[in-house]
This record gives sequence, C-alpha cells and structure tokens, in this order.
Amino acid sequence: MATSVINIEKWETGINVTVTNIKEVKALVNWRLLIYKENRWKGFDLWESFINDFELFTRDILDDLGKDRLKKIRDYLCENGVYIRKEARKLIADGLLGAIYKPTPLKWPADDPTDDPTDDPTDNPTNDSTDDPTLALPLLLTAPVQLT
Repeated sequence: MATSVINIEKWETGINVTVTNIKEVKALVNWRLLIYKENRWKGFDLWESFINDFELFTRDILDDLGKDRLKKIRDYLCENGVYIRKEARKLIADGLLGAIYKPTPLKWPADDPTDDPTDDPTDNPTNDSTDDPTLALPLLLTAPVQLT
C-alpha cells in the first residue's frame, strides 16, 4: 500500500492529467470525490475545489473515465449544490466541461427545480404557513358511529 500513499502525496500537489495514464487519473478522481465527501463541501466550496481539480481535463480525458464514473461525479455535484446541466442526448462530459470552464458557478434554472438541492422549504424558512413543516394531525370523526 506504500504506492497509494506516494500517489496521494503526488496528487496533493497536482498531476498533469494530459500525460498521466488513465488508470491513475481514475484513481485520482475517486480520491477527490472521497475528499469532497469527507470535508462535506457544498455549493461554492465544492464548485471551487471541483474546477481546481478538473481544470486540465479535456473531453477526451472525461470520455476515458467512462459514463458511470462521470454520472457519479455529476450526481454528487448536483446533490451538493453545484449545478451541472443535464440535457437529453447530450454527453455527461459536456455538462461537466460547461461547469469547469465557466468563471462562476452555474445558477440553477427556474425550470429545473427538481434537481435543485436548495429547494427544500426547510433550507429557507419563511413566515408563510404553507412552508410549515409541521405534520398535519388527523381529523377525529365527530359523527356517532352506529354498529349493527
């Protein structure tokens, strides 16, 4: 296991993903996802770390990671407040590249509220009673019940 420690030390200072073999790049991606989870980064902090970690990634490198790993990256980012565009018949790599090369984080579009992790009413409580997370109590029957 000494090689994994050496790799991690090398990864902490960065690697050139354009000349590193894809097996090591895959291991780096898995390690970075683990770091994101351990630190519980969300929103801007997660986006900032993601773009710094992935700024040298090209479409070819992302494609070489495989669609399952790309989906794992995209879904983790989305679940933690980083918007990655999802479109029918568009590659996941394109959505990730769109986020990587933007100078600021993408905003959640108003027509895509289902994927926005910040749309939970408990995240932004108001005085509006419709946002009250209190459970409704069941109504008791007030009419007498006849047994036959």
